[in-house]
Amino acid sequence: MNAENITLSSTDELANAIAKFIYTKIGINDGSVSFFKQHVEGFSWETYEIEICWVGDGADHSREFIIHRVPEAGLLEPYNVKPLFELRKLMEDIEGVPVPAMLWMDEDGEATGRPLYVVEKIAGEIPTQWTSDQFFANNTLKESTSRQLMDICARIHTVPVELAPEGLRGSGTSSFAMVDYWHEIYRNDMLEPVPTLDWGFAWLYQNKDRISERQTILHGDFRTGNYIMRDGKVVAVLDFEDAHIGDPVQDLAHFALRLFRGRTRQPSGLLPLGEVVAVYEDKSGWSVPIEAFHFWSVFEAVYCAITQHRAASLFARNRTNDSRYPALGYQARHLDRYVLDYVTAAESGLPPE
Repeated sequence: MNAENITLSSTDELANAIAKFIYTKIGINDGSVSFFKQHVEGFSWETYEIEICWVGDGADHSREFIIHRVPEAGLLEPYNVKPLFELRKLMEDIEGVPVPAMLWMDEDGEATGRPLYVVEKIAGEIPTQWTSDQFFANNTLKESTSRQLMDICARIHTVPVELAPEGLRGSGTSSFAMVDYWHEIYRNDMLEPVPTLDWGFAWLYQNKDRISERQTILHGDFRTGNYIMRDGKVVAVLDFEDAHIGDPVQDLAHFALRLFRGRTRQPSGLLPLGEVVAVYEDKSGWSVPIEAFHFWSVFEAVYCAITQHRAASLFARNRTNDSRYPALGYQARHLDRYVLDYVTAAESGLPPE
């Protein structure tokens, strides 16, 4: 089947196409879709939840799944589903890194016209930066969650880079290559130059010696909003979509980025920055270089701003009619300001608040 010839014109058709793909994987001939929903929280991939029912061995069965599908126009283009699928499979074998089980991949998009992969659904709640002030009602829960997350982060960073799947971004290059990668996207995809981002990139190129000498596998989007909690425990880490090989300090800077602090003004809505870093250092047995933290804080501000300017560009070029994309473009101007603030902090040696 040629994926390019598939056009799904309705939600029902998409649900049925996904269900048929799952039927073949679990070994049944037919079933029914009892629930199908698209989640709107994420922008990097389309995310769907589906429940299918079937009769087998004289009994009724039902099972729930989460599906991640390459979007028609996405903020992390170009997409490559195979290394992501293989990396997440790898994480299933890492002790202390809870992840949903990776089930099946449609690498060529034969089922729905675009590549996708299917994971198990994990019960629990996902705190976000907008709800962190309510979700983490007391300091005990904040401290406990911070320790769990930093332990998971440190464990991810101990996975030998030699185990990284072929094609994972950053393989065989320096950590600084991520700056080059996003600089190229900025130059090619923006509707117009953004002077603040030009300045941010200039600063990064002038200060490349600030990055640490370590290279590890990175989650890429490690923060509140990308994990599931149940009964005070982190039961699953989600969204490895921007995983790559690089400087582990980058994951920490992303976790602490102002964009994800919510109403608490604390990194990922949890503990103050110094305490978060101290917990990571305790868990990893490694001291985080402050110069590297400043460098990656500037980069993460630049990177996040680019993704949101890119959203506006995709909408303006009629690549998508998703109304969330121009809204992200509007928010990008706030992120441009964050670039200025992080550069100022780096130059003054102040904590990158």
